[in-house]
Amino acid sequence: MTDNKPTSTPDDGNRSNTDKNIDGGSRSKDHKAKPKNKQQANKHNRRAENKEKIVETVYCHECGSEIRRAAEICPECGVRQQHSEANQRGPASQSEQKNPGLAAVLSFFLAGAGQIYNGEIGKGIALAISEVIVVVIIVMTIWILIGFFFIPIWFVLLGYAVWDAYDKAQKINRGEYHV
Repeated sequence: MTDNKPTSTPDDGNRSNTDKNIDGGSRSKDHKAKPKNKQQANKHNRRAENKEKIVETVYCHECGSEIRRAAEICPECGVRQQHSEANQRGPASQSEQKNPGLAAVLSFFLAGAGQIYNGEIGKGIALAISEVIVVVIIVMTIWILIGFFFIPIWFVLLGYAVWDAYDKAQKINRGEYHV
């Protein structure tokens, strides 16, 4: 007596006794038809690769937007991408978390200090130097009343530094931006 029960599960790639039926007998429902020739196999492989490419995303290293892994330029900010392991990570781990309030307070007292805290050393140094220059101009020209015109520039610079430090710390914590 012949037993038509499968000898193995169709999921593991082995064919069951039911599948071996030469006269066109039924196959199990879980078993997918294999490609009949090389052309069909290549077409099937290309489809699978295309699906994987669509699903794979990374984060822009400049603005933190989610973009396709294959993208050379971010469609949001237009910055050329340098794909690395850092872009592919999700939210920051507990040890990488940044305190947005602390970043903002640091930038309030010295523009750029919050950026340095967040790991953006170059931007932090540039903001700090800019603040020093503006303050020196204010102090040196205040006696002839021209210095008063630089005070709004100083406030704009300081406001930007505080906002940017706070925003980037939040993006780092959410995994949208990696330094």
